[in-house]
Amino acid sequence: MEGCQQLKESYHEASRAIKYIEIIRQVTGDKNKSVVNYSNLGFFQIFGKVDDMTELERCIPETLKKLYLYDDEHKGELITTLQMYLRNNQSIKKTAGAMFVHYRTISYRLEKIKQISGINFDNANEVLAVSNGLIIYKMLKEIE
Repeated sequence: MEGCQQLKESYHEASRAIKYIEIIRQVTGDKNKSVVNYSNLGFFQIFGKVDDMTELERCIPETLKKLYLYDDEHKGELITTLQMYLRNNQSIKKTAGAMFVHYRTISYRLEKIKQISGINFDNANEVLAVSNGLIIYKMLKEIE
């Protein structure tokens, strides 16, 4: 009987992993990833278990919410730039290469991001909260 209980939990873990495959690809940085061990998601497993969406939404920093609103209103690319910048270890040069734009374009967008949101890229805790907020926001969009 114990094996059946584990089978049920394994099924739920697999379902969550499939549901959030795009988020997993974002977390791992591998856009072709199709297989993942649920236990490798670390603390992101917690987000997948939260049923109260308003509770999950509270985990998105206000700075990031301001940026999403701005991008929605202006059909901008600031969120995409922010994601790529964080994925490229806050390297303007690597981000510019990944996005096929001039590094000055990335510099300009980062200044705009700072101006709109107030994100302090020198504060590791804030950068971590923003990174997690990007993932949570994407999770909320997947659920809708």
